[in-house]
Amino acid sequence: MPERYDAVVIEESETRTNDDGTPQKFYTNVGAGFPHKNGGGMTVLIRPGLSVHGELVLYPARERNTESAAKNSTRRRTSRAKS
Repeated sequence: MPERYDAVVIEESETRTNDDGTPQKFYTNVGAGFPHKNGGGMTVLIRPGLSVHGELVLYPARERNTESAAKNSTRRRTSRAKS
């Protein structure tokens, strides 16, 4: 069993279709899953600030290029002035 899974929400497009006429699907990574050491379950961590609904799917985590993963994990913080 993999040590880590990617938690993904799958959404079907209402306007875009594949060549065969089926709706296109969009995969959004929303977190990660980690199996319990005793094999009795899994912990799923959802990234902060997300509202997730629908179907949550776990896939074995993909190998990631360290450089691109570092760029993707950097968050830009902005503040909004209160009116």
